[in-house]
Amino acid sequence: MRDPEENEWQTRLLRDGLLQYTASGLRTTRRWHAAVARAAFQLFRDGEELTDVRVPIVVALSETYGRENDNSLAIAVRVMFPIAVGELTSNVPG
Repeated sequence: MRDPEENEWQTRLLRDGLLQYTASGLRTTRRWHAAVARAAFQLFRDGEELTDVRVPIVVALSETYGRENDNSLAIAVRVMFPIAVGELTSNVPG
């Protein structure tokens, strides 16, 4: 069972249009894809090798919710990470 702070973040991510419920469950949205793509591009431009998928996720959430404290952002990452990574692994062929 999720803790209340994770539930609050999930509700916020849904409300802010970064997550949505679909027939296949909780999924990321085009708005999220754009945010993480901007983050990955910025990291790449800054010379990062992008070998860790968590980094663009953290940067995208930080850019979106920059006024949140680090502990709060860590909870947002805990909510978003398994959903985003699950989508990546479910779309990999064979």
